[in-house]
Amino acid sequence: MPHYGAEQIARGHAADRKPIDYFESSNGHTRSLKEQLDQVMQWLVMPSSARPGLILVSNDELVSTLQKDASDKAVINVVNQFDHTLDAFFSYLLVNDILGCVNIAIVSDQGDMYFYALLPNNFAHFYGFTIS
Repeated sequence: MPHYGAEQIARGHAADRKPIDYFESSNGHTRSLKEQLDQVMQWLVMPSSARPGLILVSNDELVSTLQKDASDKAVINVVNQFDHTLDAFFSYLLVNDILGCVNIAIVSDQGDMYFYALLPNNFAHFYGFTIS
């Protein structure tokens, strides 16, 4: 199985024998959100018979940043990076006419989370929306 940093691509099969690609962490850390979303973009342009039917992405960058440095500057930096990464991802989906063809759910198990800008600039914004 090929290795990509701390993770490896594993290949399995669902009941219908359709291949399943997934990333398996070998050290308890996920790849960066940008790396994961880059992979998602590659999967979404694959033919429907070959692309995964369910894609899950995990982001622990904020938590790992807070474990190292909880200063306002560090938190603002990681949140800005998170916002930029999501903006680029949703912009890609919009430009490539994929946004209306996928269901996206954002969930958190870290407590309350505020969404200030969920989709690309001038597309749709959710200010002050709280998921509990």
